[in-house]
Amino acid sequence: MLRQILKTVVRTAVSLLFRLYKRWWRPRSPAVFERILVFSTGGIGDTLSDTPAVRAVRQSFADARIEVVADRRRAVIWEGNPDVAAVHTYRKSVLTFLRLAAAVRNRYDLSIVLRANDPDIYPLAYLASRNVLANPHRTQMPFLVTRPHADPRWRKRHGVEQMLDVVSEIGAKTSDPRLVLMISDREASEAEQRLRSSGVDPRAAVAVQVGGSGRQYWREWPASSFAALLDLLHAARPELTPILIGGLNLRDKACEILRLCRKAAPLNFVNATSLRQTAALLSVAGAMVTTDTGIMHVGYAVGCPTVAILHCSIPQTEVGPYGYDPKRYRILELRPPQGMDCSESLTLASIPPNLVLNALLSLLT
Repeated sequence: MLRQILKTVVRTAVSLLFRLYKRWWRPRSPAVFERILVFSTGGIGDTLSDTPAVRAVRQSFADARIEVVADRRRAVIWEGNPDVAAVHTYRKSVLTFLRLAAAVRNRYDLSIVLRANDPDIYPLAYLASRNVLANPHRTQMPFLVTRPHADPRWRKRHGVEQMLDVVSEIGAKTSDPRLVLMISDREASEAEQRLRSSGVDPRAAVAVQVGGSGRQYWREWPASSFAALLDLLHAARPELTPILIGGLNLRDKACEILRLCRKAAPLNFVNATSLRQTAALLSVAGAMVTTDTGIMHVGYAVGCPTVAILHCSIPQTEVGPYGYDPKRYRILELRPPQGMDCSESLTLASIPPNLVLNALLSLLT
């Protein structure tokens, strides 16, 4: 209770200070945007879904210097991105806020807020430039958004479309809405070597992202289903090698999958690769099976043929592959029975392993 009161007091005080600051400091309207700062501090999937919007800005303002503020854990997504001149890392802390505020204050002609933390990012955006382009309905401080762009269809649109729509406010557009994640030849070669040293032909590797954060259990496919899928895959295509991938939080689930497998002998790479190493592995693998995770979007970005198992609460129309050849993807979306609404009571456990197997085999033929 006390913590909530303190948060409310701090938020109110900050809002008041920025209202006064905004009244004192009048925004200037540059003839051209020479320096643009983009805020993209969401998760892996959100960050990747922001990259087409940044491409649109680059293609529409070719002479501008574009910099990005990214979550420190996701900043590697922007490595090698040809549309970005520099990346500033951010984490939720007072010291980081003050450090970044000092670094960006009054240095830019335009701030663009794509997917970002609220409320801390919006004051930073306003400190960087009095011209702040964002969706005002996604912040508790809409008075800091001086170039508002709101789309009434926001929640029903694909994540890529949402961000492209925001930057369309300044005339930015692109004919290429694909995600941007650059993997170097060296990284791809190292991924191939890692697989070969494990006795796996990269073309015969099937990456299996064994889960997400786990916060929404109904969007997770059970360990027993993964194990059954791998046994079925072994019976149908024994020359293929499943590679379990995922983060630290998925170690126990990976061990359970290994224990439940009767015939299959997947390799366990869970918590053994960094984000970029995982992306490089997917860039050379034959295919991937995943639920709705950040790594699903990584697979899209690097062109890995993907079977995605989705829950009806976040459907294909919002998170499916956008701008890609549909022949390279299979989307299995849980749908509620006729007469029922989508809810947490419906879990991905009802999607059978044989259905996923058939989808995977159709990609590999």
